Parts: sequence; structure tokens; C-alpha cells
Amino acid sequence: MAYHAAEASGHSSWLEVTDVLQRRVLQVHSVPPERMAAALFVLRAAAQLFPHDEDVQSIPLYVRHNRAEQGSLRAGDLIPLVTLHPPKPGTTTTLPVACAGQQPTLLVAGSFT
Repeated sequence: MAYHAAEASGHSSWLEVTDVLQRRVLQVHSVPPERMAAALFVLRAAAQLFPHDEDVQSIPLYVRHNRAEQGSLRAGDLIPLVTLHPPKPGTTTTLPVACAGQQPTLLVAGSFT
């Protein structure tokens, strides 16, 4: 509910809600204020810091900027016409061209800055 309210408000975001919740969890576990930054780092990077720990890997963790959501495409759907901008400046292509062929295609979209 807090996430929905934050997104709907227009002046808050799910990132702020997550930050508050994470700090609250660490405070409940008696992390002193002077250790909060380090504890937040370990909490947020646990999956990368402990890649072979099955317990850690089984916990869904907050990943900064992860706004993934289930799309409407299903197996057998045509690939949408989306312009791709590869890292090479001045070049573009489209998904159907990039994914042409008989092989199954996994579509994952994202951006970076």
C-alpha cells in the first residue's frame, strides 16, 4: 500500500518507500546510526556479495532501479516493432530484424545511463 501511495502521489517514489523500510528493518535489529550506511550497503548488495549462499539467494532483494513488470507478450506472439539504439552512435535497428530466425527469443528491455 505504501508503494502504491508513493507512486500515486507524484512527489514520492517506491525507492523512498524501500529506503524507509530497509532502515526500519536495520533499526529493529539494533544497527547503530553510525553503522547504518554500511549495513544498508550489505543489505542491498547481499546477492552480489554472497553469490554462493543459498539462503541469501533465496531472499528477494531490492535492486536499485529495478522496475520490472510482467508484460502482455505471450509465447507465439509477434515481436513488436521497437527501435533499438545500440551502443554504437548513429546506428539503429528494430526488434524483428535483430531477432529474425527460427530460434526462440527472450525479450528483456531496459536502459542505462
